[in-house]
Amino acid sequence: YFIYAAFFVSNSTFALPFFLLFLYCYARYTDKESLSTLFILGLSLALLFEAEVALGVFVYPAFLISLLVLRQLKTFFGSKKKMGSIFLGIFIGHLPRLLLEIKTQFAQTKVALKLIATPSTESVKTFKEVFLERFHLLQDLYQRLFTDNILLHVVFLAVLGFGTYYSLLILKKKQKNFFLFVLFFLISFFFLSLLYKKVVFANYYEGVPYLFGILIAVASSSIQSSKNTIAKGVLYFALSLLLATNVVRAYQDTKKDVKLEGLREHIHTVGVLYDEIGEEKESCIKVYTPPVIPHTYSYLFRYYESTGKPKITSDFINRKCWFILEKDECKFLEIEQNEKRECLGRIERWKQDQKPQSSKRLKVVTVNPKVTLELWENQ
Repeated sequence: YFIYAAFFVSNSTFALPFFLLFLYCYARYTDKESLSTLFILGLSLALLFEAEVALGVFVYPAFLISLLVLRQLKTFFGSKKKMGSIFLGIFIGHLPRLLLEIKTQFAQTKVALKLIATPSTESVKTFKEVFLERFHLLQDLYQRLFTDNILLHVVFLAVLGFGTYYSLLILKKKQKNFFLFVLFFLISFFFLSLLYKKVVFANYYEGVPYLFGILIAVASSSIQSSKNTIAKGVLYFALSLLLATNVVRAYQDTKKDVKLEGLREHIHTVGVLYDEIGEEKESCIKVYTPPVIPHTYSYLFRYYESTGKPKITSDFINRKCWFILEKDECKFLEIEQNEKRECLGRIERWKQDQKPQSSKRLKVVTVNPKVTLELWENQ
């Protein structure tokens, strides 16, 4: 997961360091109360929200619920100075968005209110469908901490089970509070996400693997400090299996060709597209990257433009425009047939919205099995 995140550029990637900063500030503040730490904690929450709004919407209430369960609300908000410090950090973190909203006459706020007020055209999911979708997403993020080895996943679940027991039994109060905070935060985050009935994508859960990693690390340390030989045996077996699996995987990877994916794939796609564009000074390019906003391509276009490549716009130039189309995988559970049908027709609906009715496709370039370039001309 973390290797993939290091090579994939998107707004949600910037949520990762802010997520870590937020967890560090919590641990630091509960160890030694400081108004400056509270300020940075509030700032990290706001910046995390700004990096990935869908994530931040769940993080704020999950944080408050965790404090409420651990009876720490007064510790963080028990005085005017404490409240002032944390809310000042939150305010500064959100200030750029607030200024932009004022400049655009609250355009984003109006869109958000309209979406809330307008009934959704998507099919309503049952609680069972929502729960299974979120559970499988959480399960996938846990499994992505390790190599694809089911025994490894099961063994570390056993480590987490033993470790949770001994963490509650052995750890000192401050260490135990941090462990419980991470645990309750993860549980709160998961159940809060069930309130959102529409499709939830992986970027909505960005940074959640950090929570699994922290829980496993603390659990492993607690087992090591215990006197239970069975628990220690499970831990040593898990660590040995992890080491052996990674060594084998690393050896196998040296024998494989480098995969064209993530940022590497985007750079290759943009390179092919620039070869097609040629010496034009300006060109139209529209990007379909399911299911997210194509920030990565936007960053690349800006970078290459600074090196002398053609300026990129989303408006037809000389009646022509290139489309970058990434394939929709459309992987859903058996009970999610409505979502699957909606997904299968999504790319065609997108193209109809992006081109004039009288336009004609002039050229198709297959970059790889997942990415296609199409040149359209308005007749």
